[in-house]
Amino acid sequence: MGELRAEVEGSDVAEARARAIEEIRRQAPWVEEDDVRLQVVEEGERGLLGIGARPARVVAFAQVSEPPKRDESELAVSVRDYAERVARAIGAESHVELSEDAEGITVLFAGGDLGVLIGRRGQTIEAIEQLANAIVYHQLGPESKRITVDAGGYRERQKVALSHAALQAAKRAISSGERQALEQMSPFERRLVHERLKEYPGVTTTSEGTDPNRYVVVLPADEA
Repeated sequence: MGELRAEVEGSDVAEARARAIEEIRRQAPWVEEDDVRLQVVEEGERGLLGIGARPARVVAFAQVSEPPKRDESELAVSVRDYAERVARAIGAESHVELSEDAEGITVLFAGGDLGVLIGRRGQTIEAIEQLANAIVYHQLGPESKRITVDAGGYRERQKVALSHAALQAAKRAISSGERQALEQMSPFERRLVHERLKEYPGVTTTSEGTDPNRYVVVLPADEA
């Protein structure tokens, strides 16, 4: 591929350096950070109370070869192609990292505009995942693998937040003896809450309402 070059600004030199490296690796994810050369063009000025501030500017260079060949199954190649097409169609300019094991395939979007891939409350990333699983099931039937799609670690952050909300609702249900309705959630979010509280003593869960406004209700076990 030759040499890649990225000129990036930041509030200070450290931020500009980090952004420059990120931009090079967005264009060529297989490039190691240590292989990126950095040149500070402008140190920048903070200014007084923001007046007269100038951003720092850094140029990054990297000699980039062709991407390494991947040892992927035919299914993984197909899933990668689908994910890359989605990123291009949405205009996210993200690159795709993919891992495969006996149970399934995990697709991770990294770099670029991850917000547009995630969507409001994760609706876009969930739709991408559902469509990927539908495509794989159509190709392989019951023998298909589960496809999990994430963007910048959003799924893990989502699980942590929902787990906290579920546990708090369970504690309120037990202490008050009253049902606790959570806010409306996507099917993926509802599954996470049901799974988190499945073995929690003293409560049970159910989903109520109609899509797209369905939500989880946490009930004291003796009320179920």
